[in-house]
This record gives sequence, C-alpha cells and structure tokens, in this order.
Amino acid sequence: MAKKRDSDLGSLAIAPAHDAGAVDRYNVGLALKRAQHELRLAINAELEPFGTNISQLNVLYMVKQYPGVSSAELARVAFLTPQTLGQQVIQMQERGLVQRSPGEGRRIRHKLTKAGEQLLVAGMEKVRAVDTKVLQDFDDRGLASLLDAFQTIERRAAEARAHRKRFAPVAVD
Repeated sequence: MAKKRDSDLGSLAIAPAHDAGAVDRYNVGLALKRAQHELRLAINAELEPFGTNISQLNVLYMVKQYPGVSSAELARVAFLTPQTLGQQVIQMQERGLVQRSPGEGRRIRHKLTKAGEQLLVAGMEKVRAVDTKVLQDFDDRGLASLLDAFQTIERRAAEARAHRKRFAPVAVD
C-alpha cells in the first residue's frame, strides 16, 4: 500500500467541494465547524493588537447584555467552562475591564468598567468588519436564511442532547 505524501493530500485547511449527489450529513456538520473555526481565527487575528480574542470579547459582550450576571450564568452564555471563565475574568479584572462584586450567597456579579466598554466597542468594530467581509456575498435575505438555519441547527442539536443532564440546553431570558 503506497503511503501518501503531504503534497498529495492538497490543502487540508479548506474542505473539498461536494458532489451534486447525496450529501453526507456528517460533511455538513464538518463544514459548519470548519467555517466557525476559520471565522474565529480571522477575528482573533484582528483582535490581537488589542491583546484580546473573540472568547474574551464575547465575555465582555455578555456582561454588557446581562449586567450583574453571575459567574455560572456567564459561563453558560459565553460557551465556557466555569474554570475557563474564572481564569478569563481574573485576567480581565487585572486589566481593569470588569468589576466583580458579591451577589446573593456565594455568587459573584460582573459589570463592565469604562475600559471594558471601550475595548468592547473597538473589538466589536473589528468583529463586524470581519463578518462583513466574510458574509459579503449574502444579501439581507440570504443572511436571514443563514441565521434561521443556524438557529434551527442549534435548537435541534440542543434537543438531541437534552437527555444528558451534564450537557442540557441553556435557556437565557
């Protein structure tokens, strides 16, 4: 059996085009994951001069959306484990981006500082510029269709895993 060399494999960074025949649903999910991964890398490259990344910017965004949010709630809406969130929030607190204060019981509440607000505004400008470039071939109707498709995938994936307590869907009001 002949061993393939790296040069024979072509670029592994971009998924191959699919046939016009039946589409393997696994490849659809894989394409979605690859697209998300490449988008994240492109955004992180733009955020690097600010000393942040999309994960931290998302935490700032969620703190702004949900002022006073607890650590547990923030971890869920920011797609982070409690441990990762704790590390990021401590780093952001040390940079003067967030304030942490006691809440009910052992809860910690989070609030953006002026510096956190400024970083969020500047970072979101960069994120929106990348999004605009990446999504430039879609008109408003196409974007609405994409958004609807992604939300449908999210909802059905959450339903598919709902029987697993550890990975239960998150409802945010």
